[in-house]
Amino acid sequence: MGFSMIIDDIGTFKAVVNSASQIIPDAIFQIIKEGVSLRAMDMAKVAMVDINIAPSFFEEYHCEDENVIKLGMDDLKKVLGRARKSDRLTVTYETGANTVTFLYTGTMKRKFVIPLRYIDDDQEVIRNAPNFQLGIHAELEPGAFKEIVSDMEIVGEEVRFSVNNEKILEFKNELEDREATITLELKEGSPLRDLQVQEEGSAVYATEYLKNFTTLDSTALSTIIEFDTQKPLVVSYLLKNTIKANFILAPREES
Repeated sequence: MGFSMIIDDIGTFKAVVNSASQIIPDAIFQIIKEGVSLRAMDMAKVAMVDINIAPSFFEEYHCEDENVIKLGMDDLKKVLGRARKSDRLTVTYETGANTVTFLYTGTMKRKFVIPLRYIDDDQEVIRNAPNFQLGIHAELEPGAFKEIVSDMEIVGEEVRFSVNNEKILEFKNELEDREATITLELKEGSPLRDLQVQEEGSAVYATEYLKNFTTLDSTALSTIIEFDTQKPLVVSYLLKNTIKANFILAPREES
């Protein structure tokens, strides 16, 4: 059976793919009647991408059975990079095939066929995203998280996220005689829209990964960060109410 989908908002789809490609070289797509999911871990098994796209994002969407395929992100980026403003993109796959077809229709028809990557074993397929019990939940206005990470980058390779009992969210980076600190409170004019805290906590995360987590920040409807003491960080973006992109990062061990 396979699947077929028509994308008119190619720009948003391209942005999502580009964001994932910053972290993973290949991606396993699970395409079912309820929508498309993209889940994979980075080579170091430190970060994970979990993206879910509802059928309503697509102009047309046809899929009756489960399809699990693996694509190279570079291949996908190159094809999407050829999109023009007036184009519509049709993506098709036939069950059992070893390729996926991308057809652009606009001022001309352009077809690209790219090969599937081999799925090593069933363990490589992440069918369900991990469900972490995280006690700190913060919502930031779009663009704020990217600015925070850019400020932290100036100092060093890791950032401490923390929240105290006064519900002050702090980002701090220290290295020898350098320091960068940003504090956010729930008040008028603050980029912090919401903060829910079960108890105070803190954890340290790698700046290198955080930078790659921010590519969707400026275009998202909302940005949510969740963390807890010595637990993973989850950064979630909602785009057009039809795409949810989650980026998960393990904490760094503290001495």
